[in-house]
Amino acid sequence: MLKSLFSLLVVGVAALPGIGAARDNPLIYEPGRDQQFYEKGMEFEEAAPWKELGSALPPYPDDGDLLELPEGSSGSDRFTYFIDEKYLAITADKVVHYTVVAESETGAKNVFFEGLRCDNGTYKIYGYGTSDGKVSKTRQSDWKLIGNSRAQRYRHDLHRFFLCDAYGSPVTRERAIEHLKTGQTAEDTRRFLGGDKTGW
Repeated sequence: MLKSLFSLLVVGVAALPGIGAARDNPLIYEPGRDQQFYEKGMEFEEAAPWKELGSALPPYPDDGDLLELPEGSSGSDRFTYFIDEKYLAITADKVVHYTVVAESETGAKNVFFEGLRCDNGTYKIYGYGTSDGKVSKTRQSDWKLIGNSRAQRYRHDLHRFFLCDAYGSPVTRERAIEHLKTGQTAEDTRRFLGGDKTGW
């Protein structure tokens, strides 16, 4: 009699909603495994490693296409920095390519062709402008972390305020140019939108 009642109890519990389904659920919770869910029998592919696509050097910039970086981005009273509006570009590998012109108080100019990665805050120098208005590639250049020294202040501000969103992705080319022209930063835009950072 007791054996029959126990059998009926087991059958009844197994028939309860969700009990049988739990055994078939690939998401299993087991105490003692760092108190986390793990997925049983399912494998995940690792994301493909990032690969740089590269980009051809643009021509030497025209003065009429230069956008002055807002005051405070130079980090020094000795130079004023400009970005070439015409050749600001974002490639499929999410590198922001730009030409930067550093002009001294005497009018002397240093021209560099750089790339910036929003996801990890690094930059790379692809080439430079010569005194006769030509461009030349660097022999070898590696990605380097953007610092906050005076010499790197403009890169720091490009990364933090003008070219990248809060998720480590480039803003659109149009948005970047608007930020540079108006002095309105990506952070200003996010505050105006009440914290919505997507696409900015």
